Amino acid sequence: MALRNTRQSGNPSLPERAFDVYDRTGIGGVLRKTVSYVLFKNRYVGQIHHRGDTLLHSYRHYRHPYKYSDADPYKIIYVDPERIEYKLRLEDPDRDVGYFYWWDERNRVYDGPWDRQRADFLEFHNTLYDCFESHFVDGVPWEETTFIQQQFELVDRGETTWHSCSSRQDVRDRCGRLDRVWNDITTNGYRRQAVVNDVPDWRKDFAEVMVNVGRDGELLQNSDGKHRLMMAKLAGIDEIPVYVIVRHKQWQQLRNAIRDGGVDDYPAHPDLADLTDGAER
Repeated sequence: MALRNTRQSGNPSLPERAFDVYDRTGIGGVLRKTVSYVLFKNRYVGQIHHRGDTLLHSYRHYRHPYKYSDADPYKIIYVDPERIEYKLRLEDPDRDVGYFYWWDERNRVYDGPWDRQRADFLEFHNTLYDCFESHFVDGVPWEETTFIQQQFELVDRGETTWHSCSSRQDVRDRCGRLDRVWNDITTNGYRRQAVVNDVPDWRKDFAEVMVNVGRDGELLQNSDGKHRLMMAKLAGIDEIPVYVIVRHKQWQQLRNAIRDGGVDDYPAHPDLADLTDGAER
């Protein structure tokens, strides 16, 4: 999720912001903001949390090697965006969404057919992808694309759509933000979100495109980052950073075997680089 950088000249100081919060919300608001700052933006607390969380996941894998992955829970891998061909579409009546919850299920290992419950990424998002291709590649104005016209129709009916847009101006503002993302990618290359945006320390490793690894190593886009993934594909970017949420049990069995020295023949794959010679980051 892109967070706007508010650290610009002329911004109020921390004490000034605290007094402003007090005037608007009272002491309770100040306390809530203080707790939020300490937990989520203070880098020292973030480092302590990072270390403790890593140890917790290592212990979980030790106790349950086929329920939790051995991978670093903060590991980022770099992949060719063209390698991400599918979008996860879970068919579980007990879930209210068709993907994994990244915070609750990160580093989990699941067996079963979930990795076969998928859709072609570009076909699933064909209207949005066609919109991006028309605008970014062919230079068609946003408002002349089918997708944006559909969003206008929805907000005109009083509906909320496309990341909480509720008016035509909201839609235009979102288009402007996407223009800035595209310009940054095509000018500076595809950069980590922690570099591009003011991402809290605890969130920086979880702000990238999120994927899951199927039984054969296939990469399935989860939920976050579909707009950036489309842009990377259109811009011809060679590799992008992604975060792995869930791995299939058969894939984790391969990881375990490689780590334990029980297999010599394995595919070149970015999720195996931490166990092999690192040929793929």
